[in-house]
Order: sequence, then C-alpha cells, then structure tokens
Amino acid sequence: MPGNQSIEELLNLAASEVVPAPEREPWQYGWCLKEYRRSEDAALDGADGPVSLTQDGIEAFESAVSKLLRENQVRERWDPEELWGVVASLIVVASEEEAGERSAFIKESLEKLQKCGRALTIQLISNVTWGRPPLIFGNGIVGDANVDFIDFVNAAARGRACIGTEQAESWLNDQVRPRITGEDAEQPVAIACWTTGQLRLALVETERQLNDIIDLAILLENDLTGHEIYRRGDVNRPGIRGITVDRGAIERALHDTPAAMELISLPVTASVLKNGISAQWYSAEPLPLGDLFNQAYLRDAVQSCFKTDPISNRMRVAARWFAEAHYTSADDDAALALGVAMDALLNGQRALPGNAMADRLALLSDDSSKRRQLVRDYLDAYGVRSSVAHGGRSSKLNDPEFLKKYQELVHWTAWRSLALRDKFKVSTDKGIDDLYDELRWGVQSW
Repeated sequence: MPGNQSIEELLNLAASEVVPAPEREPWQYGWCLKEYRRSEDAALDGADGPVSLTQDGIEAFESAVSKLLRENQVRERWDPEELWGVVASLIVVASEEEAGERSAFIKESLEKLQKCGRALTIQLISNVTWGRPPLIFGNGIVGDANVDFIDFVNAAARGRACIGTEQAESWLNDQVRPRITGEDAEQPVAIACWTTGQLRLALVETERQLNDIIDLAILLENDLTGHEIYRRGDVNRPGIRGITVDRGAIERALHDTPAAMELISLPVTASVLKNGISAQWYSAEPLPLGDLFNQAYLRDAVQSCFKTDPISNRMRVAARWFAEAHYTSADDDAALALGVAMDALLNGQRALPGNAMADRLALLSDDSSKRRQLVRDYLDAYGVRSSVAHGGRSSKLNDPEFLKKYQELVHWTAWRSLALRDKFKVSTDKGIDDLYDELRWGVQSW
C-alpha cells in the first residue's frame, strides 16, 4: 500500500504510471487541487506533449507529497501549493529517464527538494533612492542596480548562489537600463537576498526582508521630519517594483500626457461649501533610504537587528507595525498599529496585562525618577489602543499631538530594547522574562 512505502519508492511508482494525455491543456499549479489532479482534464508538460498519471500513479504521487510536507526541511524551502506542481513535474521528467537510471535520478532530485541551499533573488525597489555603496543587512543587500551592485553581491555570496555574467547582463539590459530615462533620471535601486525558501517562497521572503530593512529604518530614525519623511498615506510606500507602483517612474514616463492624470485624485464634490471637481496631488518624493543609512548610528542599529536573538526578532515585528502606523492615513488604524508594535517590544512568553506591560516600559529607563511618568504614558496610550481594538474611537485621537507622542514613545522603547539586548545579552524569551523580574526586584540594574 502507498502508505507503507518510502517517498522514493512512491515517486518511482508514480513515474512508472505516466501516460500520454493528448489534447489536454497542461497546468502545473493545478496539481495542488485534488479536484483537478483527479479529473479527466489533468495534464503536465512532457517531452513529446501533454501527459498525465493513472489512478495508481495519482495515489502514489499524493502519498509522496503528503509525506514530504510533513518534513520541516521541506516546509522551510517550498510553498506547499507550489510543491505539488514541482513534484508532479519531477515525476514526468523521471518517467523519461532510462529505466536503469530512473531511481538514481529520483534519489538525487529528492535530496535537492529536501536539502537545497539558499536561493538568490534580486528585485528592483520602488519609491526609494540610494546613491551610496551597497550595504549588507543579514542575508540581504541593498544598493543601486548596476554592475558594481552585481559584483558586490557575488563577492558576498561566500559559497551561496551567485548570478552569472550572462544572466546579470540580461537583467541590467532588460530591467534596469530601460528605467533610466532623462538626464536627471534616478538610478533604480535593488535588493538581493539569499533565502531558505525556493521559487515563490523565495520571492515572499525577499519582500519580507526588504520590508524589514525599510521598516526598521523608519522605526529607529531619530529625525524623520528632518529628512522630510512624513505621515502621508501609503500612496508612496516603498516596495517591490511591479507589485508596488513607483509613482516617480510613472510620472516621468507619462510627463505632459493626459495619462498623467492617473497620478491625481479627481473627486467630484457636492457640499454646502463647494461643488465641482478638485485635483488632489500626492507627492511622488521617494524615501531617501541611502541618506538615512549614511548615518552610522542608524546603519549599525538596523544591521544589528538581523541577528537571531529574541530582542532582534521582536524589533523586526515591531518595525513592521510601526511602519503600518506611519503609512496609514487613518488615525485610529495608526493607534492600533502602534499598540501592536509596543506589544511586540514588551510582551513576554505569554500575553501580559496592561499594568505589567507598563511596568516593563518603566524598567527600560535607567533613570528611576522617570519611571512613574512612563507608566502613565503607557496606560494613556494603551487605553486609546484598546478603545480602537473594541470598535470605538477615543477622543484623544482628536488631539493632533497624541499620535506624534505615541510614535515617539514606541521609538524610545525600541532604542531602549536594543540597549537592553546589548547590555544583558539575553538569548531566550524566558531569559527576557527573568530579566524584567530581576530589574523589578533590584537583582539587576542598568
């Protein structure tokens, strides 16, 4: 029975059950859907045309994939839905091998699925400027998309995947150079990232790495307004180009054409004060990411947050929610996001009540005379966050200074959390809980 056989045996069985399926339309991704792979339409690309599996082959295939998905090393590397199609295609290729070589091919392919090294993904970034040498952040590198960037990435690979000369030149010609238009055109910016995840999971992990870098910069920058970085909605938010619109690129491409109106909101208004159509222009100023990282204090802090200790892990989560607060135009959403960011920084192994969180915030200060006010500040902000979370709206959100002070409090908490990490060298979540207890009891002190 299929359940009693090894994955390798099941794949060999499935490969022996590949049959021609003329006039069917191959759909690799569809093999993750039971109703498709068991239907009369199921097909894959074969060397001589569409192929499919017999009923016995499908049962062996399903058992093999189910067993693979129970392995941690496989789940770390592959998107579960995508894996079905990958294994199905592997079976087809194995069926085309000589009978004496099929088992060896399947064994080698199975090992690749389970143990393949990190994938390298390079993506262009929208709505940022760089203008400085590339920088390494954990397993990612950010820099201006050019030949020097490719050379830097390959030099930093150290045994990991590299990008070949021909592939690099093709990418630069097809993706980068066409985007440099006009004499004052800005150089596109790119991220390169080595990920445990493969294929689609590699793209997801690369985007997450990019967001972590940008979000940490926003969380830890001491003077956002000094760099003209304001809360102005998410129309200009950085991201992966092609997924996130690069407004500056569109503006340059559509300059002096009617299509440029796509960058302007033109609502029809009927009210007691005004009737008609007004234009709302949303700034296309990119995030000056390179300028931010020209500051040694910020560069060092963000790079340090890609360690694997518990406080660094919490910093990346907190930064994600702090950025959500920064980019939303809704004050209540911002308050809720800031509350989640604070939770990420202060919570323990188990969720703590508000008073316990307030005590932790106070203990982050090395000046005991300021701790009482910190408790008040936390509980004040926590009340607003709780009100929003339960469907209400606090009147404190009507004060334009409230969110600014809340952001400053989260920013301060983040920096003090880094100081806590560097002074006490805590390596586990339980160690953090114990440390806060010892600070409260006076066993430890700043």
